[in-house]
Amino acid sequence: MASRKMPRRLQQSLLRSILHLLADAGHDDASIRAAFEAAMTSTARKRANARENAECGPYLHESDLSADLLRRWHRDARYIDDVHAKPKALQLTKGRLSIRAMALDLHPDANVPELLRFLTSSGLIHQCPDGKFLPTNEVGAISHGRKFVAEHVAKSVIRFISTVRRNTKMGLLGQSMIERFAYVSDLNPTEIQGFCDFTKAQGHSYLQAVDDWMEHRRVRGRPGKPRDGVFAGLHIIAYLGDGSELAKGADTGSARGSEGSDEGARSLKSNPS
Repeated sequence: MASRKMPRRLQQSLLRSILHLLADAGHDDASIRAAFEAAMTSTARKRANARENAECGPYLHESDLSADLLRRWHRDARYIDDVHAKPKALQLTKGRLSIRAMALDLHPDANVPELLRFLTSSGLIHQCPDGKFLPTNEVGAISHGRKFVAEHVAKSVIRFISTVRRNTKMGLLGQSMIERFAYVSDLNPTEIQGFCDFTKAQGHSYLQAVDDWMEHRRVRGRPGKPRDGVFAGLHIIAYLGDGSELAKGADTGSARGSEGSDEGARSLKSNPS
C-alpha cells in the first residue's frame, strides 16, 4: 500500500506560518532563504543516513474528523448507555448507530475507509469480544507511534504561530487569546513524575471546563448541513527542558516566571543562584 504523506496543503500552511513569523520578526527575504536552504541541506543529509517510510494518518478536514467523532460519541445521547452513562459499543459500518453513520452525519463527504483505518491503527478505538468497537479512553490519545503524528504536530505549530501573530496585532484591541507558559529552571528531578501527574490532572480538568463551555455555544444546524461557525479550541502542553539546543550548557541560574504573547500581566522573576 502506498504511504500516506502529509497533504501538500498542510505542508504549505506549516511553512507559510513559519515564514510569516520570521518576516514579522524583521528578517529579509535573503536571510530567510539562506536559513531555509541550510535547513533543507541538513534534512537531506539526515535522510541519506537513515531513510524512513513516512506515513501520516488521514486528517480529513480542517476540524479533525476523528476528534469530532469521539466528541460526539462521548456526548450524544444516542451513543450513550442509559445505565452506565458510558459510550455504547458500535459496529464499524453496519446500522444507523455505527461509526460509519456517525462520521457521515458529521461530514457527508468524509473518507470513511481512511477514517476507520486511522481510528483502529492509532489505538483511539478498540474491538470488544462481540466484534463491536469502543473508544479506548475517555480522552482521545494516540497510543501508537505512527508517522501520522507529524500532521498533529504540524497543525499544533500552525495554531500556535497563528495565536501569537494574532495577539501581537489584536492585543491592543483587547482581543488577545491565552498564550502563556509558567516555568522554573531548577525543578527537583525526583519530582518529575509528580509534575507529569499534576499537570495532566489539572490540564484535563481545565480542558473539560472549556469543552463544556464551548459545547453550549456551538452553532446549531440540521444534521449533515454545513454550519457557519468558527473553528476554536485550546491546546495544552507540558514540557521538560527548555527545548533549545542553543541554550544547552548555558548558566541560567535559578529562575521562575510566566511569559506569553497575551495581555496577562507579565510576572517574570529571576533569582540568581
